[in-house]
Amino acid sequence: MAAAIQQVTANAQAIIRDEIELAKLEVTTKAKHAGRGAGIGVAAGVFVFAALFLIIEGIAWLLTDLLFDGHPWAGFFVEAVILLIFAAVAGYAASRILKKAQNPMPVEAIAQGKQIQAVVLEERDALTTEVRDAIVKPEDQRP
Repeated sequence: MAAAIQQVTANAQAIIRDEIELAKLEVTTKAKHAGRGAGIGVAAGVFVFAALFLIIEGIAWLLTDLLFDGHPWAGFFVEAVILLIFAAVAGYAASRILKKAQNPMPVEAIAQGKQIQAVVLEERDALTTEVRDAIVKPEDQRP
């Protein structure tokens, strides 16, 4: 009986260690996706800022010279719309990657842990009943 209890304890410990490793792996994978998505989102922001900062003035004046004689504001508005379209495309790409990250909660490991807990509780109840029967009914009175 003692050997069976020791074996159950050792198996339970091994299962718990494996579940912890599974949870770590699951959280790490989701965190990597979140990090990649955030990095690409930051890159999109940097591209938008750099584009706005470095070329907005030149393109706006070029548009003014080519299309809008004497109305510089029109060139600036056309350029702003073009840059916002670029920002939308980059933001969309970042959001698709971030959706892969989902919730960093180790859902699979938790579900498996609950299943293991249910099995351990069932085994505990069965073992308790068996021990109770052995104590209450001595060997010589068993059928």
